[in-house]
Amino acid sequence: MKGNSSEMKVAVAALFISEGKESMRREEALAAISFRRRWMNPELAELFIKKALDSGFITEDKGRLKPSFDPSEIDIPFGYYFDERLLEEDEDIPEEALSMDYPFTDRVKYILYLMKEGKDIDEELKIAKKELLGK
Repeated sequence: MKGNSSEMKVAVAALFISEGKESMRREEALAAISFRRRWMNPELAELFIKKALDSGFITEDKGRLKPSFDPSEIDIPFGYYFDERLLEEDEDIPEEALSMDYPFTDRVKYILYLMKEGKDIDEELKIAKKELLGK
């Protein structure tokens, strides 16, 4: 689910809001995800819960799952449906790289913008490298 953490947060919020519960047993959550919401099969629902726990969007205490944030503060699109393909791992991105504590700087945002516009980013990459790594 790397790179899709905001989508995971929306999914967790949608799950708890749709069930009208502040917490659920794991079995309740699995049933809600697989059968009532029909987002995915039970095996993938288990993976969804694991990734939500690993990402910190859900906590587990005394056998109950609970969102780590207030779901009512999340905008959930009408008819929201979680795309199970978002659970696939980005094999080419090492976990160590994703856990590095670098800020998402304005320079990086600018580079992404330039890429989206199809413009050359070589010079901006050099500047960003100096800013982020001090080199």
